[in-house]
Amino acid sequence: MTFPPSRAGAAPSPRLSPEEVVRVVASPFEEGFASTPDGTIIWWSPALAASTGTSPERALGRPCWEIVNGSAVDGTFRCDRACPLLASAREGRSPGVVLYWIPPVARTGSATGTQPPEPRQVLLSTLVLRDLDGSPVALFHRVEPPSLRYSPIAMSKPVAAGVDFGLTPRQQEVLGLLALGHSTGEICRQLGLQRSTVRNHIQGILERLDVPTRSAAIVKALRSDD
Repeated sequence: MTFPPSRAGAAPSPRLSPEEVVRVVASPFEEGFASTPDGTIIWWSPALAASTGTSPERALGRPCWEIVNGSAVDGTFRCDRACPLLASAREGRSPGVVLYWIPPVARTGSATGTQPPEPRQVLLSTLVLRDLDGSPVALFHRVEPPSLRYSPIAMSKPVAAGVDFGLTPRQQEVLGLLALGHSTGEICRQLGLQRSTVRNHIQGILERLDVPTRSAAIVKALRSDD
């Protein structure tokens, strides 16, 4: 973070490091982590360590895709070097919010506590921390639980939620299965529908929720219960 000189000819203030910038927004009481724009983890909250079983000592200095090792619920991408969230942030664009699966600690290293029995479904939002010239200095990734109404247990059966958007009962079923990470083919098999029918339902959901993608539809529905 660069500051303008206080008077003409004065030397500019020294540039702050990414770690110093992160301290402005990082809180040990909320789940989250921070990284450099290339994905190197520079801060791992105690709250996230407790929920994932991955200690800060193991996470710091490692690529985020190796430690988080998750995937988008809608199947569009998973943690790897080519992460579209990191790519968007490096280009100065906000990656927004995605519904994400974080796998059990067995896939990310030795535990510091009780191992989660199954992947966790979370909302992952990324804040781009910028220098005064607009260039990204660091990324803060916040992890939060989706609303209870759209938890995996609730979504395993037809849901009544989403009615505020004017979705039909069938569209609510399809949205629920999308939130659980099911593909179009899997939804066809579960509901006994043709692929074209499921695609039409998905298109109807996108239009009703006024969003461009499946992931955005899931996130909007999840956040509607906040």
